[in-house]
Amino acid sequence: MKIIFTSLCFLLLPVFAISQMIEIRYEVFSSKSPEPKIGLLVINKSLPSFYSEQTKDTVPKEVVKNKGSSEEIISIVPGSIYKDYQIYPARGDSLINIQKIFGQEKPVRFKEKWEKMQWSLIDETRTISGYPCQRAECDFRGRHFIAWYTQKIPIHLGPWKFSGLPGAILQVYDQREQFSWNAKQISHKPADQKLPANLKDFEKLPSFKAFVERRKQAFVDYVQKRTKLSLIRAYGADAQINMHEPKKKHKKNRNGLERVYPWEKQE
Repeated sequence: MKIIFTSLCFLLLPVFAISQMIEIRYEVFSSKSPEPKIGLLVINKSLPSFYSEQTKDTVPKEVVKNKGSSEEIISIVPGSIYKDYQIYPARGDSLINIQKIFGQEKPVRFKEKWEKMQWSLIDETRTISGYPCQRAECDFRGRHFIAWYTQKIPIHLGPWKFSGLPGAILQVYDQREQFSWNAKQISHKPADQKLPANLKDFEKLPSFKAFVERRKQAFVDYVQKRTKLSLIRAYGADAQINMHEPKKKHKKNRNGLERVYPWEKQE
């Protein structure tokens, strides 16, 4: 049996009605990365609550040496470790993101509207990390997600941007099994991990859309740079090289976590 559930109090009441701190540690899997990541959901009544995810930059840092009129890569340093953040509002619908852009040294920050998720509650149960959980499903930004939540932890949150269920989300994955979050540890002690001390240290972008456009352009620039260096090594610095803008990728062919953005119409 399915029950459609929408958190009507989403914009009116705090999404974490607790009297203590809760920390949920997730193991995060992605088909785009061979190694699991660590996600941490920190809920605190008196301080900003947030989710962070430790990630390794997929772009190796190149040490480049000028050689006459051309450039030569003399070494490649593995990508650095960084953390993305979602900072949840106590009230309202503005989610603060701190995220890394492909190949850029420092993350940026931006706000987006924290969308209400239209969940279908399903009469199915399982136990996760010792907690009785119920099943729920929803469509969000081009993917169909299955979540398992527990009412034993009275918060309406989960990892990343997942929210709106009548209990903490302990496991969630997409139908294609390309992304998953699995709670491995739940504690009620003060969190070791804190938010960055000063959010103003990060460049502020005007919108989520501006972030997506900047990220796309950074990827295009990186590909063109690597292609150009490869051609120079093959044909010499004096070769005539014309770089063309890559074709726009249709949203149906996107393989990222968000396949449809809020400003796009779903087809």
